[in-house]
Amino acid sequence: MDHHSAHATPTHSLSALPSTSAFHANGKDSYHERDRSSTRSISGPGSGMGIGGTPKPNRTASSSRSMRKVSEKALTGLGTPSSGMTPTTSSNQPLPPIPPVPAAIQSPRTRYRHTPHLPHGPAENAPPTVMYWSKAPVWGHLPTRNMRAHTVTLVDSIAWVYGGCDDRTCWKDVWCFDVETFQWTHPEMTGDLPPPCRAHTATLVDRRIFVFGGGEGATYFNSLYILDTITRRWHHVKPTTGALPPPRRAHTTVLYQNCLYVFGGGTGERPLNDVWCMDVSVPIEKMHWEEIIITEGPQPGPRGYHTANLVTNMMVVMGGSDGRGSFNDVWVLNMGLFCLRSEAHYPSG
Repeated sequence: MDHHSAHATPTHSLSALPSTSAFHANGKDSYHERDRSSTRSISGPGSGMGIGGTPKPNRTASSSRSMRKVSEKALTGLGTPSSGMTPTTSSNQPLPPIPPVPAAIQSPRTRYRHTPHLPHGPAENAPPTVMYWSKAPVWGHLPTRNMRAHTVTLVDSIAWVYGGCDDRTCWKDVWCFDVETFQWTHPEMTGDLPPPCRAHTATLVDRRIFVFGGGEGATYFNSLYILDTITRRWHHVKPTTGALPPPRRAHTTVLYQNCLYVFGGGTGERPLNDVWCMDVSVPIEKMHWEEIIITEGPQPGPRGYHTANLVTNMMVVMGGSDGRGSFNDVWVLNMGLFCLRSEAHYPSG
């Protein structure tokens, strides 16, 4: 059967009463004429299936003119579907009523948020390609003190904050900050709690944080504590063999092939430029220190408050101060041979 005939299967739904503009586009019907016979198939809005999938008869030329009259009356205030008027076609068949608009569509701005969002200040939004600062909308159990000279170690999405000081004293508590939800928590720790300190180092090994050195007031430490972030328990490492590094703070540590390397810092009396190594892959009771003696080539001067970053097998040291002046130099230490020698001293297993 020809799909242009009056018995063609309808394919569209009537979603709203067509307006006058829908029928008068440039003085002509906006519906597409399938043929030039007195019976036309309507392919635009308002044709085909009725609401709920009920088939409707195809409109004829006379029924289209009748619908135009109904729409014109609605625009002139003579009656609307919402006021009870039931528009009809030339065949006296009533059109389906227009369904009410759901409340969710009437109020598209209704939103729910269970976590804080960034505050909207008076400043204009920056383009996404421009870097800019914004204050994080933190929440939860907020820190009760100011802090400086502390350490932050990221484990998955949790930043573990330890130690540091304010203008009066040093601290030994641990705070956790979720970098995804901006929530602060203050977990309770157990085990061998370290003393309050600042200017220490905190190095992540698997899910354990190795805290070395630091100081409080005029006291400097050379102790090593390990925080297990899973059990939230502290362990105090007490080597029974070998020498110990001098107490220090403002030093740096890097991890390379299961070895913890310490460089520089200060004792409170003099700056340091020594290098110490510890194999952290063995059990805690077998951990001990070894000093790396470097006799060839130039060496960086004693310093503290510098930076040290691991780049492949290189420790890159930049800047620092010896208490009399500051530096802007860069030094590189290849640790490949040291690690091999450390493995020879501390066999695995």
